[in-house]
Amino acid sequence: MFFAVAIFFSIIVTVLVVRNVKSLTERQRLKLQIFVVQRLEEEYREKSDNKISKMVEELGDVRHELRDVTRSKSELEKELCEQKEKLRAAIEGNRQQAELRKERDATLLKSVSYSLLHEKVCESKPISISEWKQIEAEVDTVLPDFKSILYQAYELSELEYHICLLIKMGFKNNEISSLVSRTPNAVSQARKRLYAKITGKDGCPSDLDNFVKSL
Repeated sequence: MFFAVAIFFSIIVTVLVVRNVKSLTERQRLKLQIFVVQRLEEEYREKSDNKISKMVEELGDVRHELRDVTRSKSELEKELCEQKEKLRAAIEGNRQQAELRKERDATLLKSVSYSLLHEKVCESKPISISEWKQIEAEVDTVLPDFKSILYQAYELSELEYHICLLIKMGFKNNEISSLVSRTPNAVSQARKRLYAKITGKDGCPSDLDNFVKSL
């Protein structure tokens, strides 16, 4: 009887021990799983933080670039506005000069000098020295910068200046030849040479005419 009781208690103890060991093992397994999960979570969080930090840093770089782009755009827009203003001023200046040139040319056509020159052309007579002085004086009054601009480019002879003056007043090659007592061919060649002297470029007689009329 005693032996049977001992065996019974032994069996119970064994069962309890096995259950305790199994329970302990289960708890350890759970603890290990919890540890692993926690570690994974920490690693993920750490990686996420690093990734977020990197993203924030990249975003800062992008914002910096955007500021640079914005600043560059602002500077370009400012430069564009300045260039537009310069262009507008240049166009307006050219318009005013064209209007002034038109008014002066009209004044020349109504001048005593033009009437005298036109009369001489009709009579096929050259201009005398005193008449040239009268004409030059009147032209200097109407076009005060005309002679100085020409002489700044090239030291003209008296004949060359008279040719330019007559071109400015609208006279043609044949008419000029009559007024300066030269052949039409000589005047034509003189115009061609004079254009090259003034501008430093080869050209034809009409190029000189266009240049002189633009003054």
